[in-house]
Amino acid sequence: RSCAATMQYAARRLATVHRHLASVSTGKYDWTTIRPPSLPLPSLDDTVGTYLEQLKPLISASDYTQATAIAHGFADGALGRELQQQLVRSIESNPATSYVKPFWDAMYLGGRYPVVINSNPFVAWHPHPDRTKRSQASRAAGLVHKMLLWRQGMQRGLVEPDGPADPPDRRLCMSEYDRLFCTSRIPVVGGPDHHLTEPSACHVVVLRGSKFYRLDVVAVDGRIASEAVIEAAIAHVLSHPLDSGGGTSIATLTAADRDHWGGARDALCQTSPRNAQALHTIESAILHLCLDSTTPGTPTAHYETFLHGGASCEPRWYDKSISLICTPSGEAAVNFEHSPFDGSTLIRMMNDVWHMAAGLSSGKEVPLVADEDPALTASPALIELAPSPDVDVAVAVAADAFASVKAVLNVHAFHFADFGAREIRGWGRDFGPDGVLHMAFQLAYGRLHRRHDVSVYSAASTKAFRHGRTEAVRCTTTESVALAQHFSEAIDDDARRELLRAAVQTHRARSKKAGKGYGADRHLFALSCLADGRASDMFGASWAAHQKSVISTSNCSVFGPSIITPGFGAVCDDGYGLGYVIGGDAVDVCITNFTGSRGTGGAGFGGVKQAVDDTVYDTASESLAREISRALHEFRGLFPPK
Repeated sequence: RSCAATMQYAARRLATVHRHLASVSTGKYDWTTIRPPSLPLPSLDDTVGTYLEQLKPLISASDYTQATAIAHGFADGALGRELQQQLVRSIESNPATSYVKPFWDAMYLGGRYPVVINSNPFVAWHPHPDRTKRSQASRAAGLVHKMLLWRQGMQRGLVEPDGPADPPDRRLCMSEYDRLFCTSRIPVVGGPDHHLTEPSACHVVVLRGSKFYRLDVVAVDGRIASEAVIEAAIAHVLSHPLDSGGGTSIATLTAADRDHWGGARDALCQTSPRNAQALHTIESAILHLCLDSTTPGTPTAHYETFLHGGASCEPRWYDKSISLICTPSGEAAVNFEHSPFDGSTLIRMMNDVWHMAAGLSSGKEVPLVADEDPALTASPALIELAPSPDVDVAVAVAADAFASVKAVLNVHAFHFADFGAREIRGWGRDFGPDGVLHMAFQLAYGRLHRRHDVSVYSAASTKAFRHGRTEAVRCTTTESVALAQHFSEAIDDDARRELLRAAVQTHRARSKKAGKGYGADRHLFALSCLADGRASDMFGASWAAHQKSVISTSNCSVFGPSIITPGFGAVCDDGYGLGYVIGGDAVDVCITNFTGSRGTGGAGFGGVKQAVDDTVYDTASESLAREISRALHEFRGLFPPK
């Protein structure tokens, strides 16, 4: 975004904030009064029908005939009916929650794979529009202060809930915000892990090199430290020399598989009560601030740093709900542990915080003036851990394993600057930006790999329902496969345009259906959990084709220019991860792929269990980006300027 465009945007948003302030109520928001409806439980027949519709373009006609017989046999048989009735009884006995939630929490917390890359995403902010606010200390202090202000406003009922204000019964579920701050995942050998949430926490923890510092930034009455005080404390931390010779941070243990980390954590606590107290200080913090010591030289290097610490192995406590990362050049992002909440919850807060720091309106009511305590000094206090020799060995093992995974992960920052949502909407009502971009993804993959029968995953929010999280959108459709197979050979532009229109419309319909709670994945997942995870027994060999998300995507487009893009590791070793933001005039995508097996033998989030092997994969993020760009330009050519 050019300086002139940024200034024009700022002028528009300042005008908006004045109108907003003139119209808002002086009353406070009570999130506890928000009562969304329960997540609907589809009939078994409807879900099986949706599943088979999603499966059809992924397998051969003969396999589909067999899969249809197996699926209908399950739905009509005693096992399917009994499992469905168990879900009905669960809803009747636990009306205050979602029928999916206990299974979803268990899935996240029971996984033994490392959370970094496999589960933790990052979300990157755009730079501060004021260049004088882009130093490391200034940018970090501004973001920490505004996060504390946002949290203060949330606690005092000054943050507007998600969803439309009118009618009020369409407000979205806000339950995930209870664990946005002050939360860490705690490893347990053998699983499941659990969450530590300490709402009364008054400190943040700063990671710098291999050291940890405590900053007390909130008074017991809820007032917060000023931005100037926080900046002075951060500057003081930055003035300390880094460890000579580098040194591996004990935080590296959080990048290990859960049992390795859980065993090391137990050993730390048993070594000394002071270690247990230090761990509690680290894990109970409101948030973590990671003050990196190296400046990435390219956008791709920035994304690597935000996702996994980059080539310089910048320290992260990957179990923390919010790790705010700030580079020496003032670039900033959040890496977050995914189990307590979904990306939409974090991004709502991040979008508000960016606009608050810039003095602009995000379109939601938030506190504009902090209630500060002038007595708070936020003086940094070193947090000391005394690991035993066994723990030192565990850190070294974790570091080696982490380096091996990073070595086979390819990350690519793709910035498409030629056009964005504004132009795409001009193509007509039948061509939504998200659907168009998804068709570019699938056409690009088909051209690069000469395959069209792979499952493409996206997520639809189900926060319109009580304790809703997401429903899977299976984006590979009969229409999208037809587009990928026949677009280049279509006889004329009218035929190509019709292929695109049909595919985008089907994508839109499938996304809307999922957002209403009528996708197949979460219902079948819950049934499978009740059957001790025997989904492949219930649905046969075709289940793996349905569940293996070869292309896994996440759309984090928001109001205004706050977010660059999210990023995350590919879900399966031979696939791609595509985190993206569709801006008004550009598209940003973080593309990831593996060049070889990551070697965990696990499944990662949402994946089918992978074998540990020495396979070399032919996925290539840079090549996929070129094909996506080509596809978008070809789509554009179907709509000549009027």
